[in-house]
Amino acid sequence: MNALDNIKLGTKLIGSFLIVALIVAVVTGMGYVNLRSVNAATIRLHDLIQPQRSKPK
Repeated sequence: MNALDNIKLGTKLIGSFLIVALIVAVVTGMGYVNLRSVNAATIRLHDLIQPQRSKPK
């Protein structure tokens, strides 16, 4: 007999929703971290191509 057979349908649905929400949170966190690293690389590239100009006096 399967262990999930003894659990009510509502409990199964809530558990499934929580698992999907956890997966979404992990993917969102990974995307945020990667976006920050891409932003840092873009800033470095911009500074390489066009260095900061000195301010006029």
